[in-house]
Amino acid sequence: MELSAEIEDLYNNAPCGYHSIDAEKRIVLMNNTLLQWLGYQRHELIGKPLEEILTPASQPIFYEYFQALQGHQDTYDQEMELLCKDGRVLPVSLNASAMFDASGNFLRTRASTFDISYRRAIEQSLRESESYARILFNAAPDPVSVSEVGGLMLDINTVFERQHGVTREQVRGNNLRDLGIFPEEYDPEWGEALGNIPQAFTHIGYINSVIALSQAKAAASGKQKTEGRR
Repeated sequence: MELSAEIEDLYNNAPCGYHSIDAEKRIVLMNNTLLQWLGYQRHELIGKPLEEILTPASQPIFYEYFQALQGHQDTYDQEMELLCKDGRVLPVSLNASAMFDASGNFLRTRASTFDISYRRAIEQSLRESESYARILFNAAPDPVSVSEVGGLMLDINTVFERQHGVTREQVRGNNLRDLGIFPEEYDPEWGEALGNIPQAFTHIGYINSVIALSQAKAAASGKQKTEGRR
């Protein structure tokens, strides 16, 4: 296959990988970018089955998308793992379509490949951060809840579960008021909770009641002692 110098340069030195395989799944074209990512020379891969540079986990994915291409179905954002010459695994995202002759016979694929190593690293870092945050969330010595502005519960920690006798599954999607937990203030116009939940204003009523009962009990006890000495 001969290409003009300009098109050849565009193909071979594009910022993404390009390759094509024939009906026998053999590599017939691969650009310099993808060859450099994999660490191979062109003669080492041309004519070889693509399966030879796929991880075992990616081979079933490849067979599935190759069958789809033969059925005139393009493939988009298909994640796979390629084996580099030095043994490294290169995670890639692949878009592919197929070429057919005038009689409808399959000729070869046209595939663009994007290195997603950086994205995978970020995703792994986010998973680790989320796991660490979850550990801290559940290890907090106080009950902690996460809710929307309107009061719908999103999550609670284990102390909250234990103190209120509920589970995450029971409270998620429910309103705090259904649990007898109230916000500091409430906006009647918007129908939304305001401030921390629960907090001082609601607790003041409980605290004042306890203080009043304690004072009444103490007063009654003092009166009984005075009358007993008469």
